This record gives sequence, structure tokens and C-alpha cells, in this order.
Amino acid sequence: SLAAFSARAGIKSVAFVPHFSGLGKVAQLIMYGAKVVRLKWTGSEDPTVRMMKEVALRYNWYPVPSFGPFNPYQFEGNKTISYEIAEQLSWTSPDWIMIPVGGGGLLAGSWKGFKEFRELDFIPDVPRIAAVQPEGNAPLVRAFKQGRGPFDIEPWGEPHTIATGLEDPYPWDGDAALTAIRESGGTAVSVSDDEILESQKLLARREGIFAEPSGVASLAGMIKLVKEGSIDRGDKIVVLITGGGLKDMDVILERAEIPPVLEPDVNVVMSYLGL
Repeated sequence: SLAAFSARAGIKSVAFVPHFSGLGKVAQLIMYGAKVVRLKWTGSEDPTVRMMKEVALRYNWYPVPSFGPFNPYQFEGNKTISYEIAEQLSWTSPDWIMIPVGGGGLLAGSWKGFKEFRELDFIPDVPRIAAVQPEGNAPLVRAFKQGRGPFDIEPWGEPHTIATGLEDPYPWDGDAALTAIRESGGTAVSVSDDEILESQKLLARREGIFAEPSGVASLAGMIKLVKEGSIDRGDKIVVLITGGGLKDMDVILERAEIPPVLEPDVNVVMSYLGL
């Protein structure tokens, strides 16, 4: 979105991304005219943040990452999701809202929006928030389960998950996100890559919505919490799906059974279809 709005405003944009970023996402950045800098990721350090800071400071550029410490305005954008949810639910809030977490800014911003609407008496109450992270990178979930304070979240180490959009080894907005979870009476859960893939298929085949693995982790988290009994089946639940499937086709193509090329013969086709 930053590259798109920069293009519309005639502003030069530079995007720092890790080397494993899906080529679908990189292609979108290129089409919008952004200069894409792919950085090698070694160990547990996120080189994109360090490089962004160094280059921005050197050339006096404004850093616009998707987390608050360097870009506090992003909370103000994220909170409008809460406004839309409240409006579409006839000025009420759901019992639960499921949010996939990488850096934590979306969760923290959404909570900010719900609190503001309650303070303005636009809604009578606020939802409980469930943070969902992949098992291969779950520093916020670990901190929540260990009862750590908001400023005691430890980096995860080297991430390993198909949900590449959630591979922040340290959640930069983790302090605000952890506080939001606890203030709301919510919870945090991690899900396996297999659970994410099953949820991706389920959403596509039941609802006709093709989401990327990072975007559908929230659905996997909801299913897991309902099965565990942490969320009641009768609760009103909103699941945030945060990214389209075409952004990360690599994961699908690696696992999909590619259809064979058939001769244009009706009998061959019928045999293939099992008719």
C-alpha cells in the first residue's frame, strides 16, 4: 500500500524486504515503481529494519514501516478497521476478534480503535482479542503464556514458517499488543504450518476467498481455540484476513499437484475426470 500511495502522490519509495519475501509481493512493489532492496537474512537479526534506519537517517528520509516505534501514524490507520467492524455490526462489537501477528501493530491499532469508540459511546463494549502467530515464530505468544511484562518480550531467534508475512523475530509493537491482549481479557495462540494450510484451503473452498498463509493464520487460530474450548461456538467472532493469496504463490506451487497436459480427446478428458 505504501508503494501504491507513493506512486499516486509522485513520491519516490524504497522498500527493504528479506530475501525470502514472496515474489508476488516483490512484483507488486516493482509495478508501483518502488526500488526494492532484498536483503539476506542470517540468524535471528532482521536486516531490513537496521538498513531502513541507517539509510533513512543518512538521507533524512521518513521511515514508514508497519510498526509504531518508527511510524506512529500507522496505529491511526489500523484503528479504522475497528470502526468498520463496529459499523457493519450495527454499532456493536463482536465477542472476539482474531488477529494475525507479526510486528503487532495491527492488533494494537485495532484495540485503540475499539477503545476510542467505547469512550465515545458509539459501542457499548469492546471485544476480546486473540493474537495468532505461527509456531515457527511466536515471540508474542510465548511472552503471553509466560506472563512476561510488555517490555520483557524476547526475540524468537530464526523464524521458520510458511507465513512469511509474520516472520518478525521481534514484535516491534509487542509492548502495545501484549497490553491490548490483557486489557481485553483475550488470549494468544500459535498454529502450525499444516493448520495454516488447511485453513487456507477451507476458506477458499467454503467462502471463495483465496488468502495468503500469513493472512489466514487468524482463521487457523480461531479453529484451534474453538476446538480447545477457549472460545465458545456460540460467540460472535470476527476473523481478520490480511492478505490475498496471489501475494504468496510460492507456497501453493511447492505443494500443489500440477495438472497434467492432456491430449484434446474427449475420451482422455473423461478418463482424467473419472467419468
